[in-house]
Amino acid sequence: MGSSGINAEYMGSSGINAEYMGANLRKIIESILRSMAESQDTEELAEITAEATVDLWKAEGKTIAQIRAEVARVSKAHFKAEREAAYLRVKKRNVTMALHIIEDEMLHDFKMPASAKDLSEEDYDRIKLTLGRSERQNAQHVETIKELQEKLQAFTTTLADREQLGM
Repeated sequence: MGSSGINAEYMGSSGINAEYMGANLRKIIESILRSMAESQDTEELAEITAEATVDLWKAEGKTIAQIRAEVARVSKAHFKAEREAAYLRVKKRNVTMALHIIEDEMLHDFKMPASAKDLSEEDYDRIKLTLGRSERQNAQHVETIKELQEKLQAFTTTLADREQLGM
């Protein structure tokens, strides 16, 4: 770890205490990053966590090659996660559509009995299905709104970044 690190004299004392502090700092940074991923107010936190990450790397004596390798590893993991998320969106759509087909078949030609006495178990299941379908549609609308808000936020951030860069 000596002089090949970013800033060897910055490392301070080595040993359990420094390792413990580094592990705690890493946990704090990760916690903040996870909070940022769920928040819209992240610019100031991004700067703070980036500075804390630099401090951590210096304390660990990381080389620029190690840092670049970490950036590459995180980028690869991010790409893989985005691909998995895209697959899951398609899979979710597929199974949802299949469920709707089954539900449509169950509700085809369903007529409400004239009286409650005439309700069969199958009728009760069909009524539950109708109510559940309405609830799922409402939940899906809420989810769609959230996804669109996230896309809008990402687009707004991209535009702001481009404006700052003079693009």
